[in-house]
Amino acid sequence: MGETVRFSLPKMNGLPVDYCSRYQRAGVRGGSRGIDCGLPAATRFCRSQGYDGSTGDYIVTYYSNRATFTMADESIHPADPPGDGKGRHTWFTSITCRSSGHPRGEVAADLVLVPVAGGKGEEGGFHRF
Repeated sequence: MGETVRFSLPKMNGLPVDYCSRYQRAGVRGGSRGIDCGLPAATRFCRSQGYDGSTGDYIVTYYSNRATFTMADESIHPADPPGDGKGRHTWFTSITCRSSGHPRGEVAADLVLVPVAGGKGEEGGFHRF
């Protein structure tokens, strides 16, 4: 049985979680370009909290001037300069995460089959781990 949990105003290191997982700065005219935005960034946040991923149900705040935290490179996307007025940052107001129902910290492992060699009075077979 799976579960979902909604994180309101999700933060990492005290900063709002950025809508994009990371930013490309080199070779971009006028600033930076967001990469892996939306669901990929929400999924990274959920996995950092011990969940399987995001349900895709999230709300964002657009065009903020605040500094944000980017999940892929675990860095700070700095606040816009004072008086800039552009407000280019977008961050999550809420993210809903999903779990497959396994206790947090326990990974749902695939079935591992290890062959057992047949010997005297033994039949060959498999052990489950």
